[in-house]
Amino acid sequence: MIDIEKEIYVYNNIWGNVRRNLWEPVWDNVSDNVRGSVWNNVWGSVEDTVARNVSRLAKQKAKEL
Repeated sequence: MIDIEKEIYVYNNIWGNVRRNLWEPVWDNVSDNVRGSVWNNVWGSVEDTVARNVSRLAKQKAKEL
């Protein structure tokens, strides 16, 4: 007969070690890099769009004057 408590303990122990030593450091590293690059790309494109629109509006106003 299978000892469920022992199986759960072994599983939790193994998964806990895997998670602490492999999963979390790799995931933290990947997610930080991905978040950083995605944020920089989004923010960069927002800045570019705003700058282009401001520039276009300024040129338009200059023509009207």
